[in-house]
Amino acid sequence: MILALLWATWHLPAFFFRDTYVELGALGFVMFAVMLIFVTMTFTWLYNSTGGSVWMAIVFHAFFNWLSVSEAGGQFVAPLMSVPIVVWAFFIPRRYGTENCSPLPKQTV
Repeated sequence: MILALLWATWHLPAFFFRDTYVELGALGFVMFAVMLIFVTMTFTWLYNSTGGSVWMAIVFHAFFNWLSVSEAGGQFVAPLMSVPIVVWAFFIPRRYGTENCSPLPKQTV
């Protein structure tokens, strides 16, 4: 939850200048912040499941942004990509537990 809050704060300025974010408005930011809870769980799983590979998290984030935020993906791609992330975020603690969120031990830097 702390990481999701920090991540939402990091993205807040984009809601004032980036067209795709500005169109979402204040309610869009709230929805974005809630979505970040699920995305953070998925990124934690990805990071821990790849032995602490920040590179895989960067590639996933770049791919997601390229399709969902840019004009490359169109208007329906972001919701379509978000559904599996939310479903996976619910599955992760049930499958792997809340301690590591992955089949591998927790990665520390």
